[in-house]
Parts: sequence; structure tokens; C-alpha cells
Amino acid sequence: MIEAAASLFVEQGFGATSIDQIAAAAEVSAPTIYATFGSKAGVLARAIDVAVVGDYADVPVVDRVLSLIEEAGRRHSGNLPPSPISSTPSMSG
Repeated sequence: MIEAAASLFVEQGFGATSIDQIAAAAEVSAPTIYATFGSKAGVLARAIDVAVVGDYADVPVVDRVLSLIEEAGRRHSGNLPPSPISSTPSMSG
């Protein structure tokens, strides 16, 4: 369930992802999601816990969080609008 939710959060964003979508992706019912996590925020909190602890028990927490941010950036780099600084001639150099 966590992997399905995390994938949807990354692809669609937290706000655009519903419990029903998470349940469908995880092949469980929405009541199962609610019973396990309590809410969509509970799913996100658990996904973050799993991502931070994950397989990186010997890696400092700061490095783990930076790794997660970098991965999210790589996944979404093609979907970002141009930086206002780089696209404004007077601010770019």
C-alpha cells in the first residue's frame, strides 16, 4: 500500500491523489486504507517514515532526506516551469 501511495503522490501530487486511487493501485479496498492509516495524511506520514528509515539505517538522516528530495527532483525535472531567474535576462547574469 505504501509503495502504491508513494508512487501516486510523486506522479500526481498529494492533493490530487485520493484514497480510492491509492486503494485501487494497491489492490485493496478504501476501508482497508482507512483502517490501516486513518487518513490520507496518515498514509503520507507512513510513506515518509518508510522512505527515511528504509534500507538506509546506517546513512545519516540528513543524507536520506536529501536523497529523497533529489530523487523527487529527477522524477519531476521535465515537468517544472522555467525558473523566473533563468528566464529573466536582467536576473540571469
